[in-house]
Amino acid sequence: MRYRNNRLGLAQRQALAEAQENITFVYITSNFDRELDSLFADLCVRIDNGEALSDEDIRKATDKCHTTMKMMLAES
Repeated sequence: MRYRNNRLGLAQRQALAEAQENITFVYITSNFDRELDSLFADLCVRIDNGEALSDEDIRKATDKCHTTMKMMLAES
């Protein structure tokens, strides 16, 4: 990937060169990733608040997440 280095200052060119050497891949999250992250975060908050989650509680939360993801897919 090449940028127009002539428009960048010395510090920016050095930072760009270092980034090009050190960054091997970029992971771009999707709405599905964010929905799964939200599910996990919600369950963690409930556990951190001292709530004892049953298998049924976890199933309901995952079913809700799954339904939301299916609706997102249908909209696309």
